[in-house]
Amino acid sequence: MPSQSRSPAPSARSSSLKPPNTGNRVRKTTSSREPPPPPPPFTPEMRDRMMELLAEETAAGNLSSTKAMQRRPAFKRVALAMAESFPAFGWSALKVQSKMRDEEKRYIQLLGVTRTPGNGYDEISGLPVASDAFWEGLLFEAPEEWLRVEPLGDVDHYDEVFPDLRDYG
Repeated sequence: MPSQSRSPAPSARSSSLKPPNTGNRVRKTTSSREPPPPPPPFTPEMRDRMMELLAEETAAGNLSSTKAMQRRPAFKRVALAMAESFPAFGWSALKVQSKMRDEEKRYIQLLGVTRTPGNGYDEISGLPVASDAFWEGLLFEAPEEWLRVEPLGDVDHYDEVFPDLRDYG
């Protein structure tokens, strides 16, 4: 019987649909389209509106659970409302959660400054009041300069959204 040369049978791991190895060719990935513009910055107006919406959700009891799945619908509602007001920002429930965590950190920083003896809070400007020596020491330790120049927003909304922090300090 004449011997016939057979190619090896395809193994279970290889697939006949798999393209052959083309070596080290570089695939062109350039596109004639311009890259999308970066999202707009998170403005004080966005922050105020988001905190207002989160305060409404908190007052309705929709953010009282510690379980993420029970809080998710509230974050989705806030994201939809924010997308109507600020469509270019690309809102999602996860982005709202992330921004809420950022605002919680900012609120803790504000409370840390305002609750230090000798410091206060100016209701008109929305800025903490402290001596220059205090600011120099704070900025040397942790450069949180925004506290000195950028108002947090409606502190009542922050108190509503973060009730556990009311007695912080």
